[in-house]
Amino acid sequence: MSRQLRSNFVVAILIALVAGIVSITASDTEKERVFQGVWVDGFEIAAFFEGASATDIPTLQMPSDGWLTFDEGQWPSEARSPNLPNWNETAFFEISFVGQKKVGRAGHMDQYLAEFTVERLISIDRVEPEDTRP
Repeated sequence: MSRQLRSNFVVAILIALVAGIVSITASDTEKERVFQGVWVDGFEIAAFFEGASATDIPTLQMPSDGWLTFDEGQWPSEARSPNLPNWNETAFFEISFVGQKKVGRAGHMDQYLAEFTVERLISIDRVEPEDTRP
């Protein structure tokens, strides 16, 4: 192998290594933006259905878009407080927030394919699925 060929080979390997390291360490977190949808909160569940609304509330059998979590100080304590009646039952909320989506396993036992993080809550309203409405 000539000296020039060997040199080109070493450079090609170094470029491949750098490209591999960059792709491995690249973030799967999307840019901060406004999200709107339905959050289902309950025992071992914090499912977020992006784009859903009070008129088309998802069922628990439907696959969600991901796990919803809140940055420190963003928990909607007035809407989801232990002081409210039936607070420990599964509840549905129409929610709008500024936050980020990170693709990758998340939530209880990593059963969700993404994690949505609420960085600033815009609005939240409790809604009821049709099968529980009077």
